[in-house]
Amino acid sequence: MKKKIIPVVIVIIALLIGCVGYICYRNNEVKKYSAKIEKQLDKMDQLKGEAYFLPEHEKDLKNLKKNYETAKSNKSVGDIKEISNEAKKLATKTSGEISKYNEYYKLLKKEIEESDKLQSSYYAKDYDLTKISETKSKANDSINNSDFTKYEELYGVLSEQDKALSQHIDEEMSKIYNVPTNLSEQYPFGIDESSLSKEWSYHPLVKQKKNFPTWVITSEADTLDEPPYANLFIDDSSNDYDYSINQIDTKEITVQDKNRELQKALVNTEVTFKKQADYDDDEYTALNERPAYLLKMKSGAVYLALQNYDGEDYYILYQPD
Repeated sequence: MKKKIIPVVIVIIALLIGCVGYICYRNNEVKKYSAKIEKQLDKMDQLKGEAYFLPEHEKDLKNLKKNYETAKSNKSVGDIKEISNEAKKLATKTSGEISKYNEYYKLLKKEIEESDKLQSSYYAKDYDLTKISETKSKANDSINNSDFTKYEELYGVLSEQDKALSQHIDEEMSKIYNVPTNLSEQYPFGIDESSLSKEWSYHPLVKQKKNFPTWVITSEADTLDEPPYANLFIDDSSNDYDYSINQIDTKEITVQDKNRELQKALVNTEVTFKKQADYDDDEYTALNERPAYLLKMKSGAVYLALQNYDGEDYYILYQPD
């Protein structure tokens, strides 16, 4: 009888050890995965405060917490593991969405600024801006209303529209004889007056007739309290002229190149010559007092453009010595 009892006792002890071992294992697993779950839930609670937290995740988070409490109460290792995976997936997805919406907010803001810059270009005036304006309006509305789910789509549309406009501007700019200086957004072809010498010396790019200026110069005054003055020499003589330099809205003019071909140029810097009162008017006074322009060439040199003296509707280029 004793021999039969011993194996039974051994089996019972083994079962008890197994049960205790399983309970310890289960408790450890529940504890381990509970820590992971709570870490992800804490992360989700923090993400709730983000501007780009989607409302539907509020419900997902609530259900997740409810299922977690049930599984933890039942100490179901399988359910705990599954909830841990779900919590990790939800936190990763939410964090990714927030990062994406934040990135597209920045991209959309930058694209709106780029679109504004492109639309201010001189060559945007002959381009149909209807669709770009509509998209940009929607983009601004979405930002103002924090409708962040539309950021990505609107960025994609606006960036493509801006790309087409940029290509149009580049194509037109390639036809321009001079180059931009980027003095400012308002005066992209402007010449900075402070960068100019006080004493100019310009001669025609190509030879002209004798009724055209053959030499345009500016000189310092003889006294400290007088401004510099200019001379436009025609047939070796010139009155003294006061002159002023002003920035104007971008203007298109036609200029004669070194091959006497007519080219388009864009200008922002206007030079006005005004005969000094000490001198009498002559046959060239009115011609000399017409607006002239400064423009930067591809060589980097700054040229002077004077309107044709035979009444033609184009400008003669003068190059610096």
